[in-house]
Amino acid sequence: MDTATRVDTIRVYRDSLGEWRWTRRAPAGPTIAESPSGWADEATCRAAARIANPDTNYRIETARD
Repeated sequence: MDTATRVDTIRVYRDSLGEWRWTRRAPAGPTIAESPSGWADEATCRAAARIANPDTNYRIETARD
């Protein structure tokens, strides 16, 4: 895949306190945004990530432990 078609990745994960958070990374790997707080459930975290990142140049994935 060439650089022009690569998209950012928003990774949804559970932190050490059991809260759900997200991190947005550029295709090359650096973090470009993070959730300001944690959420009680994954669905709310995903919704918050979409609101905080209104563009659509990303994919969302859930981290598996």
